[in-house]
Amino acid sequence: MSEGTEFEMTNYDSKGKADSRVKHKVLEKTVSGGDVMVKVSMELYDKKDELVNSGEYEVKCEGGVFKVDMRSLINLEQTKAYANMEATVDADQLEIPSNPKAGDELADGFMEITFGPVIKMRVNVTDRKVEAIENVTTDAGTFNCIKISENIDSQIMIAKVKAKSVAWYSKDVGTVKTESYNKKGKLMGYSVLTNFKQ
Repeated sequence: MSEGTEFEMTNYDSKGKADSRVKHKVLEKTVSGGDVMVKVSMELYDKKDELVNSGEYEVKCEGGVFKVDMRSLINLEQTKAYANMEATVDADQLEIPSNPKAGDELADGFMEITFGPVIKMRVNVTDRKVEAIENVTTDAGTFNCIKISENIDSQIMIAKVKAKSVAWYSKDVGTVKTESYNKKGKLMGYSVLTNFKQ
């Protein structure tokens, strides 16, 4: 990705109704030897197309391994109630190998967000696995993707949620599609890349 690249994910509920969208823009690209770091902004717009939250995250390619800052996985819709509170984030980088094969197992990750002095949110990502290499077509085009499944355990204060996520990543674009399922395997919602321009 080059500086100025913009892409947009549209979020849908389980019935296929669009309920929000997240705009991403590449702010800065730094190359050092064979490694690349990209800083990206993101903005969440609700179904009324009003800006409700924003933030930044980084993606890196180090030694042939693509690393996604778990900040990019923050559900901005879920955290908008805390948008006016100071937040600190401690997060891993999820790794995606450059030459994955179906069946490959990937390293786990975690993220912890503290809002103000007492509100904590923790997300553990486990059992990450490459399911397939396949093409995905969206309004933004057709992309060759790595399909990765993972389990997600979230906790905000005393509320705990178990879920499963399936995501399709393209080397050229990043996230192309995601699906979220509850602990019973029912689809809760999905996101699709709906716009991409360089």
